[in-house]
Amino acid sequence: MIKNLRLLLAVASIAVSSLSAHALIATEAFDYTAAQQLSGLNGGSGWSGAWTGSSTATIQSPSLDFPGRTETGNKAVLGNNGSTYTLFRSLASTVSASTASTASLSFLFNLTGNDADIGIRFAGLSLFTGTTELIFFGKPGNTTEIGIEKYAGGTEVLGVDTSFSSSTVFLFEADFVLNTIGNSFVTVKVSDNSNGGTLLSTWSNLSLGSGFEFNQIRLIRDFALDSEINPEFDEISISAIPEPSAVALLTVAAVIGLARRRRAPRRG
Repeated sequence: MIKNLRLLLAVASIAVSSLSAHALIATEAFDYTAAQQLSGLNGGSGWSGAWTGSSTATIQSPSLDFPGRTETGNKAVLGNNGSTYTLFRSLASTVSASTASTASLSFLFNLTGNDADIGIRFAGLSLFTGTTELIFFGKPGNTTEIGIEKYAGGTEVLGVDTSFSSSTVFLFEADFVLNTIGNSFVTVKVSDNSNGGTLLSTWSNLSLGSGFEFNQIRLIRDFALDSEINPEFDEISISAIPEPSAVALLTVAAVIGLARRRRAPRRG
């Protein structure tokens, strides 16, 4: 009996801890052979298919590095001939409040070129639901800042002054609170790799409106004026805390019931 109780307690502990642990939904480390076109490649995990879009986006070595993180594979570089490039990739499942209570996105980003031309155009990663763009992370247009453009729940453009160079790598981290009733929210942090990793800015609890969900990402380079401006992407990761499962709850209930039975006095 004691062994059974211990076993059930162990199972319950694992089940409960799983309710607060992020589960990996999708990842892309661009672990492909250098010089390949990104379009058509189908590595990583958690995706419904391969990358689709511009044929001039390529895999290049080495990977982007950021303090305190372990990088693998190579990196994706968008374009080198002064045109606009986009690539899309769909998730195997939609991230929404019906499947997760919170979700997170992180990726590494680098951008080099002439500051004057960088201020005109934009490059970055966006989340989509179908054909609707929800939020953009990277270098917004008409500014030399690094930041975000949020469309879901009302348009907002937020940024922080920085300088772009071949040695500067940015880390974007977005944490989503997904609600089935009322608005969902996102908190975004952006850091660079200086001084062992420096937090540049945090934008907290931005409203995403009701019914927020996403099922696709896009990489974009919109630098038609300067062929030397080429965004680089690496280590894309999407994770979530799933909604409590019926199995976990039943396990906890079984443990409580068994414990009560053990405490109940025997009748002669």
